[in-house]
Parts: sequence; C-alpha cells; structure tokens
Amino acid sequence: NGNVILPAKVATTACAGMAPKYHVAAGKSATTCVSYDVKDGVKITKVQFFPAAGSGPDYGEWLAS
Repeated sequence: NGNVILPAKVATTACAGMAPKYHVAAGKSATTCVSYDVKDGVKITKVQFFPAAGSGPDYGEWLAS
C-alpha cells in the first residue's frame, strides 16, 4: 500500500550485537541486520535503503517474495 515502515527500535535476538549505524567505505560491502515491526496481514514487497542524511547519491532496493 506504499506505507513506509521504519526500523524497530527494539532489540531482537536475531540482530543481537549488530548496530543499526555503520560506515561502509566506497567499493566495500557489509552485512548487518535490521528488524522491523510489521502489522499482521501486511505483505512486504520491496525494501529500500537510503543513506543517512543524504550522504550518498544513490540507494539500494530489494524485492521481497
């Protein structure tokens, strides 16, 4: 439905020890975990990642199945 769901601000066991903020240098990659609190019945079809404070010229987008 086009709603924006922001990352949950709660600790989860699946994301234990991973910080929601991190820096990745140009040309490098990183793996992290971000949890979301999604209401029952909502189907996620796409996830977008935008760099904080517009610090990057582009964004990442993943389709969910």
